[in-house]
Amino acid sequence: MGILIGIQLIVIVLFSLLGWAIRVKKNYWLISGYVTRNKKEQEELIKNGYPHKTGSLMIYTAVGMLILLPLVFTSFPFVIEVQFGFMLVFLMGGFIYLSKFEVSGKRKRSFWISSTLFVVVLGFVSVLTFLGYEKYDLIVKDEEFEVTGLYGEVWPLEEVEEVELMQDMPEVTWKINGFGLSTMLTDSVFPPCLKDNSK
Repeated sequence: MGILIGIQLIVIVLFSLLGWAIRVKKNYWLISGYVTRNKKEQEELIKNGYPHKTGSLMIYTAVGMLILLPLVFTSFPFVIEVQFGFMLVFLMGGFIYLSKFEVSGKRKRSFWISSTLFVVVLGFVSVLTFLGYEKYDLIVKDEEFEVTGLYGEVWPLEEVEEVELMQDMPEVTWKINGFGLSTMLTDSVFPPCLKDNSK
């Protein structure tokens, strides 16, 4: 839990500092692509309020994440999904909104790029989350057993040297891959359903 809170606080502070630097200190070079624009476009963006609203978007994102932070101290099981889901939707939706403050000749293009990116990223994250939350089953057959799910695999029974029923989950010391949110951790170690298809 400490690591999760630390990550969230770092993200909140980062967005706050970026928003403050852009909105208050007028460090517009922090906005992606701003420096590469010609002077006329930069002036039009400032006149339209684009940099100011970009800074505000960063600050409002930080405030929203800060408001959601106390969920970490409750029994609510989907804290990280809500926290970073909010960040993703609010930020990407904000960039679609910001396209209306673009320079006049690039507004339409900016809107379609932002909208397409929003749909693609949200769709990818949604599909990945759906697949990650598939139930994990242990299926025992005559000569092999299978663990189903996103990272499932099949093992021959002849390779099994020992089987042990553990009452407590072992400590995870190293992880290099896989879907491991807190709500799925127990299911991935202790499959919820044992199906015996050997009969």
